[in-house]
Amino acid sequence: HPWTGISPLAAQLFSQSIRLCRSFRRHLKLPKETERDFQRALEEIQEAQRLEERLLGLEFSAAVPVTETGDYRTPALHFSQIAEAYQLAALLQLYQTFPDLVALRLPLDSAHANSRHIPWEEWIIPLSLRLVNVLEQIPPNSGTRVIQPLLYITASTGLRYDTMTLLDVPGFSF
Repeated sequence: HPWTGISPLAAQLFSQSIRLCRSFRRHLKLPKETERDFQRALEEIQEAQRLEERLLGLEFSAAVPVTETGDYRTPALHFSQIAEAYQLAALLQLYQTFPDLVALRLPLDSAHANSRHIPWEEWIIPLSLRLVNVLEQIPPNSGTRVIQPLLYITASTGLRYDTMTLLDVPGFSF
């Protein structure tokens, strides 16, 4: 059925990622006073690493069923694309909340490998654009359209346009 998608696992990992990110951000706002507070933060970071690895291990091309979906507007390919979109959306949320995960994925000789600051335009924006690209491949009349708004909202969280970089360009003026 179009609402369930091809991969309940991808949707499940997406919801787990959202819950974890929300919990981590909520706890981040609270003052850290005890060893227990630090232990909880460490456990959440480790859970983020486990989720990331499970998400990166998902394969959708082999999961497309050969049978009909029962909806002429929603071929099996749309389900595969939605599952990939859930995967990308979950990774996007994890990387925004836990930037150290990005640093672990960078080559050791990268300028940002040992930095806590990962340039948004080099990691988050491309991932957001990839998510949008996957969603754009699904026609608007697909039966999966009912679950796409959440994925578009998630993609928008990683898009940013920095006007300060334009001001730094010689000869550019408004």
